[in-house]
Amino acid sequence: MTLVRRIVSAVAAAVALVAVVPASASADTVTQTWDCISAVGGRARIEVRLTVTAPATAAVEQTATVTAGVSRTEPYGAHVPAGYFTGFLEITLGGVASGYLYANDMVSPEIQPDTPWRLENGQGQITFDQPGTVTFTPRRFVVHGGLSWMCGGPSPVAATTQVS
Repeated sequence: MTLVRRIVSAVAAAVALVAVVPASASADTVTQTWDCISAVGGRARIEVRLTVTAPATAAVEQTATVTAGVSRTEPYGAHVPAGYFTGFLEITLGGVASGYLYANDMVSPEIQPDTPWRLENGQGQITFDQPGTVTFTPRRFVVHGGLSWMCGGPSPVAATTQVS
């Protein structure tokens, strides 16, 4: 009987381990040159790196968190305290999904002079409602900090989830 209990315990532990191991992630960073416009009408063209991380696989009716970040490729000329820049990234859903997902609450870490500014830890949620492939394509971002800017343009797919 002791052997049976050990086997049952081992199987239960293995099932528990599988239940808490997260699914692998699909992530890519795409570098794009996007046009920007400020809240007061200023214009700029900047090169940015856009990162989207989504689960590689999901089940129908599963809700998942998608994370995102944005960084500029050129150095910023001044020291900026953590949290000075905030924003969100709008992500176009494709494949068997449609609409937009918003990775909200992105915030900048402390930025040292002559290093690129960046926004990190944006999050949005999606519930996968049908089987197939879902794509995540960065569309535009908004950044606030001293002055608000909206930047956007064409972009390739940055993450993909296979839903079954």
